[in-house]
Amino acid sequence: MNGNVRRNAKTAFVCVLFIIIVSLFFYLLTAGTMPESVDIPSTDKIADVDLSKQGVGIDISSGEYYTGRLYTPDDFAKGDISQGNPDDKYATFRIVLPLEKGVTYGLYGETATYAQQVYIDGKLLSEVGKVSDNAEEFVPATDRYTLYFTAQADTAEIIIRHAWFNHRTGTIQKLYLAKAPLISANDRAQTVCDGLIAGTLLAMAIFFFGMFLLGNRKRSMMWFSLTCLTAALHYLIYESKQIGVLFPYLDWYTEHKLEYITNILYFVFILLYAFAALGLRPHKHFVVTSVCSAGAILLFYIFTPSTVYTHFTVVAGAVMAVYLILSSVYICVTAVKHRLMGYIDSIIVCSTVVLTTVVYLIEGLTYFTKIFYIRSYATILFVFCNAVMLTINLSRTERRLDESKQRESQVTQMNETLEKLDRLKTDFMHNIAHEMKTPLTVMSGYAQLTEKQIEKNVVNDETLSNLETISSEAQRLSDMVTKLLSVSHNEVTAMELSRFAARDVLSDAAAVCRPILAKHGNRLVTRADNCPDIIANREMLLQVLINLAVNSGKHTENGTVTFSAEKSADGDNFAVFTVSDTGTGISREALAHLFDKGYSTDGGNGLGLYICRDIIESTGGEITADSSENGAVFRFTVPCGKEDAK
Repeated sequence: MNGNVRRNAKTAFVCVLFIIIVSLFFYLLTAGTMPESVDIPSTDKIADVDLSKQGVGIDISSGEYYTGRLYTPDDFAKGDISQGNPDDKYATFRIVLPLEKGVTYGLYGETATYAQQVYIDGKLLSEVGKVSDNAEEFVPATDRYTLYFTAQADTAEIIIRHAWFNHRTGTIQKLYLAKAPLISANDRAQTVCDGLIAGTLLAMAIFFFGMFLLGNRKRSMMWFSLTCLTAALHYLIYESKQIGVLFPYLDWYTEHKLEYITNILYFVFILLYAFAALGLRPHKHFVVTSVCSAGAILLFYIFTPSTVYTHFTVVAGAVMAVYLILSSVYICVTAVKHRLMGYIDSIIVCSTVVLTTVVYLIEGLTYFTKIFYIRSYATILFVFCNAVMLTINLSRTERRLDESKQRESQVTQMNETLEKLDRLKTDFMHNIAHEMKTPLTVMSGYAQLTEKQIEKNVVNDETLSNLETISSEAQRLSDMVTKLLSVSHNEVTAMELSRFAARDVLSDAAAVCRPILAKHGNRLVTRADNCPDIIANREMLLQVLINLAVNSGKHTENGTVTFSAEKSADGDNFAVFTVSDTGTGISREALAHLFDKGYSTDGGNGLGLYICRDIIESTGGEITADSSENGAVFRFTVPCGKEDAK
């Protein structure tokens, strides 16, 4: 419990530190774009301000404002001026500023709405859109502007003509006047700020959309990407007024609709992102309400002219504010209900949603928030925090995926091992079944012979020999079962080697095989002249001879099977055993695969000869097969010499 508390406290500290770093970064980024200025109630107060260190703010209350009139500098020079109709959608502003002669000044206008001309000392220095006193010739446009001029006298006359046939209201935004170096520094800082903010948002949008397309297709990344994209577009349109630089053929009407549309979509995408990031499924009523509210507002902005929807901006903003408040509360309550607030991811998502809602309310209630970049700050904070959170989640997912792949690989290896063990078990059972079948066949054959002798009341030495063979095979079968039990209990037993005469093992094998061969009218001949004693496992060697004899008996009828053993021509190290028959022989195709596991030419299981090869090779010998028109011949070698093992 204490470990969890410390871990949560550490995480919270890191998050707070990260927010402080982002806030400091944003302050340093925007500080140069907000020149220190003082508002002047009248022009004679300009002399009290050092315009090389701070600027002065000028609005229409500082000068002369003529509604319903479009005056030129010549009109003011003639003095033929008067107020016009206040309901007309055009006006003229004039102010005469006391300045130092010969000094260059800068005039910074935050925005020109919605068509504007600026004259300084009788010269037209700026024209945005086309100013006219009738709607047919009027062409709206919006842009940020900075003008530089040199005072030709002790005063400078500034005249601004503007019109707003495209909007419900029109006014001249505040102007900032200072000496040229200060305005120039502010202008450069503003350009850098705009580029960094818009570039960061667009880069985030492209990056996370690419992660969505090429990665794990998480919807949270898609909604986050669209949030960054709409935030970037809204900033370029509303804050920096640079959308015209990127899209010079975009007219004001489309631009203005995009401003409202991106503003709404920005908040909608944030809510969709929050649900996806938290892994929540919104309630059906919430979805219906969201689609109806946001959809109705979007359609209203899309299909109505600007002169209509600008009359309902306050109403639409109020509806959007209520929707954001209810949505934020719903998301937070749902997260608490699902016990998600104990995770730092959920805390970041819910906090940024609440922050976005609060900033929207402040922005709607306070005009000066635009100057202090509250909206941009909230957007950057939202983007950075959630980008880090998504990246961490992605890394965590990748790590879990790697761990899952490792576990899958381990399971696959384990399954392969189990399959291999299962194959070994199956092979082992087949081998055991084959080995146990031979003594059972021998016992059955000799039992049948003995049964017939008893039925005829003929009990002689042959009967006793038959019983001895049955007893011997039963003992051999018992030994197999004992060894099988040892293997099942994981008891490792060494192969027992012994010295014995080749003639003896041939005689024992012949006693076992004669009844089997007799079924097809075959006789068995043994020969072991001048063969030295051999060193091997007697039972295994006996099994090899029996398997070869059984195989010969299958392909020989009324013929002869011969067991022989002799000294190897290569020296005293090996004895050569031969099992030959006078049967049908072996085809050339079969000779190449005769000792392969599972290979058979007579429908058998293909294990007998495979077991023979395995036994002989385990002793250091080798086994071969040959065939001719006179039958088949099997030869194998067995070590002989001084006994050196048990």
